[in-house]
Amino acid sequence: MTRPTAGHAGLADYYAAKGESPGRWFGAALGALDLEIGSQVAETHMRNLLGEGRHPDAERLENAALDEGKSVEQANTASQFGRFAPTTWATSPSSSGRPPSATSPTT
Repeated sequence: MTRPTAGHAGLADYYAAKGESPGRWFGAALGALDLEIGSQVAETHMRNLLGEGRHPDAERLENAALDEGKSVEQANTASQFGRFAPTTWATSPSSSGRPPSATSPTT
């Protein structure tokens, strides 16, 4: 979802070419995430959240932790949602970029 798409440098380029307007943050959990309701969803937000399982504004949280004297490991933990679990279907060069279907036959 966040990797380059055929003929496009990245996700933002893909949506701009399609004429999509920028996404906006909405929902009850935004206060807990320290995100402003209606603020624009940046490409880095999507990559962090959907591609890496991190807080949308991970860099800000990590920099704040480092400024407080925390270790790099503690700073990384401050922005991580759960444990990182890479998906081979999304990173495989022969992949379609979609998760395997629960109903599709295995090969």
